[in-house]
Amino acid sequence: MPEERQLTTQRAAELLGKSRPSVIRLLDAGELPYDLVGKHRRIALRDVVA
Repeated sequence: MPEERQLTTQRAAELLGKSRPSVIRLLDAGELPYDLVGKHRRIALRDVVA
C-alpha cells in the first residue's frame, strides 16, 4: 500500500487492533495526526504504521 494513502478511523482501528472510539481518543489527544476532509477524519497510513 502506498504510504500516502489516507485511512478512515474505522480502517485505522482495524489495522491497529483497537476500537474506533479508542483511535478517535488518540486523535483528539494529539497523539496521532490527521486531516479533516469535510467533517471526516482521515489518517495517513504512514502515521498508523509508525
